[in-house]
Amino acid sequence: MFCAHPLLVCESADDPTSLSTKYLRLVEILEEIHARRDKAIIFTSFNEMTDLLVHDLPARLRIPTDFIDGRVPVDSPRNGLISFNRTVGPATLVLNPRAAGTG
Repeated sequence: MFCAHPLLVCESADDPTSLSTKYLRLVEILEEIHARRDKAIIFTSFNEMTDLLVHDLPARLRIPTDFIDGRVPVDSPRNGLISFNRTVGPATLVLNPRAAGTG
């Protein structure tokens, strides 16, 4: 699922779901996926959207959320793919398609 959010251009809400029905639906889909103890991957081209997801989803859903967006080197121990793969049970990985397709 590709997504962006109004909070990327205006900071006027504490709850991202209050400004975007797409984001609310994303959260609902993730709840369904994680209820089955499965993992999810979210694609976004915007670092600001990555930051919003990585900040909001763990607090909202109580599941591990990592990212790959080019700000962390592919060979870094902090690479989100490593922890995502090692997580047993539900988890979310946020990927920038350009960065995730490298390395």
